[in-house]
Amino acid sequence: MRAVVLADLHGRLDALRDIVAAAAAHRPDALVCAGDLLDCLISKTAAGRPGRRLPEVVAVDHELWDAAANLTLVRGNQEERIARLLAGTPVPGNLRLILDQPPARTVGVAEVRHGHGFTWQRRPDGWWQPGARDLARLRAPVTIYGHNHQNACYELHADGSLTPRPIVFGQPLPLSPAHRHLVNVDAARREPPSYVVYDDDARTVTYHRLAGRRDTP
Repeated sequence: MRAVVLADLHGRLDALRDIVAAAAAHRPDALVCAGDLLDCLISKTAAGRPGRRLPEVVAVDHELWDAAANLTLVRGNQEERIARLLAGTPVPGNLRLILDQPPARTVGVAEVRHGHGFTWQRRPDGWWQPGARDLARLRAPVTIYGHNHQNACYELHADGSLTPRPIVFGQPLPLSPAHRHLVNVDAARREPPSYVVYDDDARTVTYHRLAGRRDTP
């Protein structure tokens, strides 16, 4: 089982097209979006009442919504907010398919989720990680998530401590069966877009950035 996993596309159809094109070289069994495929046009603080008009809430992009039918999806906080704001409003079937996805998926032995349910803690090195209670609840050998827009991989120990694993883009990172691992995927909306290749049989994860696109911090 080999899966290409992206996260936090936030409506960027161009980035999705480029990742799909690059993914073909990896011959994946699945192309997975770990939440926030869409971008809600109304902020969390301004969300207010449900029953909003569709164009107020999300950009109408049938190309993106149709493309989602070829992805394995989990629900992110953007999809949750969009669904809440559109409650009682007629929704096209291709958009409804995106909004009705589950909060987590199993890919081989890995669990893919978005990560917005974590209580995030800032590490001394400046990176962010799920809180101690979140780590105690994780049961899958590998948890793949997005939401906080960073590339990071952690080895989770029995005492709840995390050891960061060094990432070299394009180089497979072995995931020891003796430990559980957290695989954090950067936002596909960033430049250049990032994604990971998770190989369940080889027990590796490989971080990738699209070549030939403008780099930003």
